[in-house]
Amino acid sequence: MRAMGIKDEYAHSSLRLSLGKDNTTEDIDKLLMVLPDIIETQRLMSRIKKIKTF
Repeated sequence: MRAMGIKDEYAHSSLRLSLGKDNTTEDIDKLLMVLPDIIETQRLMSRIKKIKTF
């Protein structure tokens, strides 16, 4: 199965964020505080050994 129009192995190591008009500065600040840990966890769980950045 393809998610987001990309191969499964890429989709499983992806993080999709959505922001809208109702997000506050505090929401963004909180995201920026927790995002590094989320990214590290995703990297550790990833089946892709070479991380590709776009």
